[in-house]
Amino acid sequence: MEALMGLASCTCRVTEPITPAGVAHICTQAGHAATLKKAVYPHLLRHTFATHLLEAGVDLRRIQLLLGHASLRSTSLYLHVAHPALHATESPFDALALPANLGTLP
Repeated sequence: MEALMGLASCTCRVTEPITPAGVAHICTQAGHAATLKKAVYPHLLRHTFATHLLEAGVDLRRIQLLLGHASLRSTSLYLHVAHPALHATESPFDALALPANLGTLP
């Protein structure tokens, strides 16, 4: 946790916006601080965010808007990543109460 706290201290002037290189550097440092084996970069966070939204049941159109994609085709690429999670989604029919005499119905 202490290593992550060091990431918050910045030597840049507050009057300047953070640069893309600055965001990438912070992602890299956070990955090192968390001792992750894979590289962490801004697009990975964006991709992970979209995948988690899809797995949580957020509709594809809303994810498209949040990511700023012009085409739904771009957003639909996340469907292959979340495929196992979509299969694990419970059907609304599973929540229906079944009649006790279901086995005897024709």
